[in-house]
Amino acid sequence: MGRHKKPTNLKKLEGTYRKDRANDAEPQPDIVIPKCPKILGREGKKEWKKITKHLESLQLISNLDETALMLYCRAYENYIQAEQNINQEGNIATSEKGVSYISTNAQLSAMYFKQMKTILVEFGMTPSARAKVQVQKQTSEDKFITYLKSKNDASKS
Repeated sequence: MGRHKKPTNLKKLEGTYRKDRANDAEPQPDIVIPKCPKILGREGKKEWKKITKHLESLQLISNLDETALMLYCRAYENYIQAEQNINQEGNIATSEKGVSYISTNAQLSAMYFKQMKTILVEFGMTPSARAKVQVQKQTSEDKFITYLKSKNDASKS
């Protein structure tokens, strides 16, 4: 699998933008911070505020990103909880037979870390996914629009 494409805004910020390689059909949604989902806990809401402000300053956020951001923030708050549990209980547990193993919290922490990383990479924060989309330019008008225009023109004469 190849590298994820970066959104044009990110390329411009990094100084790697080249007109000859630009995706002219890349969607350009409005820069809007989505409303913070109620499902998020305290840590998730703090991360939401932090990351959305950062993405807004880079012009890399829109309402299209709400679900991906919510998933990231949920994974983040679960990761924080698992790490707090590890700090209290340690990351190695011992079975009843005396065998040491990686604790459930350490396994959960690794899983949430992987989820966060996957979302961050894909999301580039998901503007990278938008850079891959080719929006087709409309070549002919919708038949219904044409019909309405013809009716409107006929009523004027």
